[in-house]
Amino acid sequence: MKIEVGIQVISEICGCNPDIISKKEVLGPLLDKIVEEVGLTVLTHRHHQFKPGGVTSFYMLAESHLALHTWPEYGYCALDIFTCGDRNKALEASRRISKVLEAEDVKERVISRGVEEFEQKIKIKKAVTAFH
Repeated sequence: MKIEVGIQVISEICGCNPDIISKKEVLGPLLDKIVEEVGLTVLTHRHHQFKPGGVTSFYMLAESHLALHTWPEYGYCALDIFTCGDRNKALEASRRISKVLEAEDVKERVISRGVEEFEQKIKIKKAVTAFH
């Protein structure tokens, strides 16, 4: 049995509007608004501009992280959201981001993150044994 500690949402976002994904001054405020509206808790964030175009946005969250990397020349974005909090917030953020980027096609995978109960029992047993 797996002990789930969170989920990871991985989205391949294609056919995005290059005017939106090429400049951090355009993309950053859109992402900031979505992250706030879905209720993710931002500890810190950064938007980095690449030349001639392309952006990496990273949010360190109390719940884990959100990262978006853009390739305007391909109309492509790679989105990764990991949360140990409310899975619905991560899923909603992913869907809203795809929509605001005016994506034509999105492939989204949701991965359960965690450890097998058996592995956890072994680690606990080793930790307890180490104290004796």
